[in-house]
Formats: sequence, C-alpha cells, structure tokens
Amino acid sequence: MKIVKSYSTIIFLMLNSLLFGQIDKSELITFDNNQFISLIQSIIKENTNCISNSKIHNWYIEEREDGSIIVSINRIANLLQSNPEKYIYTTIINKKIVFYITQNENINISKTHFFVDLCSYQNVEYVLFEDFSSWLIMKDQNNNFVIKNKRLFKCP
Repeated sequence: MKIVKSYSTIIFLMLNSLLFGQIDKSELITFDNNQFISLIQSIIKENTNCISNSKIHNWYIEEREDGSIIVSINRIANLLQSNPEKYIYTTIINKKIVFYITQNENINISKTHFFVDLCSYQNVEYVLFEDFSSWLIMKDQNNNFVIKNKRLFKCP
C-alpha cells in the first residue's frame, strides 16, 4: 500500500510541475504610452533585421526586473520556456505580431480580453545559431523611454 501511495504522489507531483506555470494563451493588448509606442515602432520595421519577414521568428519586448526593456527576435516556443513565472501578451506593431513579456501585471497596457492560443508552442524549444539585433530601452531622468544600447547585426 505504501508503494502505491508513493507512486501516486510522484505521478501527482510530476503532472503538477508540468502543468504549473505553463502559458497556454496570450492576451491581446495595446500600450498606453505614446512615446513608448513611437520608439518601438522605430525599431520594429521591415528593414531592421535580415530575417524580419520570416514566419518562424517573432519580435518580442521583454520588461526586466530592473525596469529595462529588451527588444529583439526569437521563436515564441523559446520565449515560453525561458521563465514560466511571467506574463506573455500579444500586440501588433507595424503589421508584425509582437510578444510582450513581463513578470508582473503591467499598468502601462490596456487589455482587450481577446486571447491568442499558444498551446501548440508548449514543450517545444529551438536551438538558434543566428545573431539577432537587440535594443536596450530604459527611462531617462525625464521619465521618457530612450534606447540606451543596441547591438545591430548587418545582413549578409
């Protein structure tokens, strides 16, 4: 009887750990700060990155704990796997689907209550050997968003 209880507990814990924190949907949002929107629109353009037209890569904006923001490209499956304790929202900028990643409920966004199903991207990861351009955004002394650093990779 003890063996059955032990196996049951192990199976329960394994299933719980697999299901806990998995992100299966992403809410559509809009950003509230016009200055931030303009800055992001200046980055996410057709000619910003060599693979910007690729259907297998996604633009993302990641808000970090220190208040900085990274804008770059990756695959959504990798973004889902990198940290299960986060929120992933979806928006459209310059006709591109962009994922917004944050670790807390953000007050600088407006939620639409429409959702994108991300189930098909769960438990899938890709090894990427491409170099993607990235931008580091922070707030300046006037509380405006500015690009503090960028790594740009030229097209071949």
